[in-house]
Amino acid sequence: IPASAPDSKLRLEWIHGYRASDCKNNVRYASNGDICYHAARAGIIYNPIEHKQRYNLDHTEDIVSFAMHPEGQLIATGEAGENPKVVVWDTDTMKAVSIMVGFHTTAVTQLAFSEDGNKLATVGQDPNRCLAVYDWRSGSKIFSS
Repeated sequence: IPASAPDSKLRLEWIHGYRASDCKNNVRYASNGDICYHAARAGIIYNPIEHKQRYNLDHTEDIVSFAMHPEGQLIATGEAGENPKVVVWDTDTMKAVSIMVGFHTTAVTQLAFSEDGNKLATVGQDPNRCLAVYDWRSGSKIFSS
């Protein structure tokens, strides 16, 4: 039996499922009509006309919170874990445009963009349910309690 890695590579084709048991308010329509949601560590965009999924895979732990930017093209997702991060990503490119990490512990359980879309509020699952408000474009924290 050869000890080297196989020549083939795995490619993600489809994610079955949706996280609903402990996450709420986490399905939205993007500005182009695609359906946005998450499962496990993946942000998912589903095009029902083409019956295709696209993925954002920037999380290293399970996603437990979700918010849609007011303009409908950006999504913020927050994860569980000891040093959880918040990823703001583009629904067209599927790439992260901002990552915030270092304030919350345990999980980021709630996310909300401000009405004008310039700020992002995050709430942690720590015992005090700490709140942070970010200028998400720069990743800088402008308020915390």
